[in-house]
Amino acid sequence: VCVRACVHVRACACVPSQSSTLTVQFQDINRDFKAMNAVWNKWVDPTSKGCRFCVEANMARENILVEIQVIAATST
Repeated sequence: VCVRACVHVRACACVPSQSSTLTVQFQDINRDFKAMNAVWNKWVDPTSKGCRFCVEANMARENILVEIQVIAATST
């Protein structure tokens, strides 16, 4: 899921250094955080990470494992 989110962000001409806020809501943070963090560390610019929030949340449906919200600027 995180990989697909990164692809969508890049498709909008956004680069990681322009992401101002990323919110990740996990159904089970203990199960999924480590894998998401590995993807994040490969994608994000280490000198300009923006702001990331990771929380565990009750999802609207049982089959929803993660919700990701990105607020970003584009270079036009």
